Amino acid sequence: MPKILLVDDDYSILIPIAKLLENNNYEVKTAKDGYEAMEVISSFKPDVIVTDVNMPKLDGWSLCEKLNEGPATKDIPVLVLTAKQGKMNEFMSYELGADAYLAKPFKDMEFLDVVKELLLQSKPDK
Repeated sequence: MPKILLVDDDYSILIPIAKLLENNNYEVKTAKDGYEAMEVISSFKPDVIVTDVNMPKLDGWSLCEKLNEGPATKDIPVLVLTAKQGKMNEFMSYELGADAYLAKPFKDMEFLDVVKELLLQSKPDK
């Protein structure tokens, strides 16, 4: 079962996305910010990370940078899922290490398709 880490401080977003993934046969863990995500990653070893941008302490873009610096985390595909719309925000997400970008609001199938695509990018030895 593929493992997904969801990182978002807004539980009204986090809980429905977690349920959507669980209902589609994904194992899901959650974190409320980038620091908590780094703690979860050390024991959970996700196949894909889905992160918001606007979060307290360590935001999503900083999390992307931190993940790309770590030898154990640099190959984990990251989806930036954010209300920050526009080409500049999309560009910043990719520039800082995201593998995919999806603006809120989104359709469930669109989100699941992006997650599936990112799973194909996961390293086979995970």
